[in-house]
Amino acid sequence: MPSRPECTEVPTWEIPAALRPRVFALLAGAWLVPSIVGPAFAGSIVQHAGWRWVFFGVALLAVPAAALVLPRVRRRGEPARHDRPVPTWSRLWWAIGVAAAAVLVQYGGQREGLVAVLLIVTGTVCLVGFTPRLLPPGTFAARPGLPSVIALRGVAGAAMAATEIFVPLLLVRERGLTPSVVGLILATGAIGWFTGSWVQGRTADRWPPTRWLVTGMTIMVLGVAATTTTVASATPIAVCVTGLVLLGVGMGVIYPVLPVVTLSLSAPHEQGTNTSALQLSESLFVTATLAFTGVLFAAWLSRSAGTAYLAGFVPAQALALLGVLVARRTRLPAGDPATFSAH
Repeated sequence: MPSRPECTEVPTWEIPAALRPRVFALLAGAWLVPSIVGPAFAGSIVQHAGWRWVFFGVALLAVPAAALVLPRVRRRGEPARHDRPVPTWSRLWWAIGVAAAAVLVQYGGQREGLVAVLLIVTGTVCLVGFTPRLLPPGTFAARPGLPSVIALRGVAGAAMAATEIFVPLLLVRERGLTPSVVGLILATGAIGWFTGSWVQGRTADRWPPTRWLVTGMTIMVLGVAATTTTVASATPIAVCVTGLVLLGVGMGVIYPVLPVVTLSLSAPHEQGTNTSALQLSESLFVTATLAFTGVLFAAWLSRSAGTAYLAGFVPAQALALLGVLVARRTRLPAGDPATFSAH
């Protein structure tokens, strides 16, 4: 049987390398309106109708979103194919195992005694064993190059999620704000995100990728620190707002850079797999981090509310600091073409 010839045709929808920084910045900017309107609108729904209606609304919004996207995707036709191994179903089972492990950790944090210990230990062992099988080798060691880029996406996403997840509860329970007002406060982070993406997208060639990533993570460190100070009742709410804006700016700087570098470091037939690894890394890191911080928060809440919030914010600060170190490992060898100077 004659072998199938390799297709070298470039898909017509492939983004030229020179435009990638701006395109990914534009994608980040597309989040601006939903991120501003969404939290405030969700806060109003929680305040007047109940939190369950927020999730019902998300499910309903998926219908018109699919109706807008699917017809255009069908008209694009089939992308060019390359000879490569067909993925097996094993990755799906590993992903299910990771999700189940995270559920065990979270559920264990809500129990007491020996049952809680067994659930948390079992879930932790499964997370440690399953997660590395879903990402490129060297991701958790943050090896220089592509593994560190993928790891940074997870670390940065987890740092932001672990910070933002406790802010609404803190502001409502400890500061007496309404959910609607808290939604407006959370929306300020979206403005910072858009600003960071806008600046990075239009000045991408002024700095190498590593410098952008280190700068973004450093800004996030400051953002987490400012938000953490809100645990003290004497800290003005404006400090929390500033922290959320800094978090958004840091993420806005980082997010457009990571996919650009990933595409540059990937062969054409690996670009889909590696960009998917970015999303998967963030999902896994966020899921695991929220599971463990939730356990710590629940364990301390009955003793001291302030300590419970710190149990959530301190791991976020540690992740942001770790992100600075991981960002430094994304430095590419001298003369490597995968730099913004080539874009």
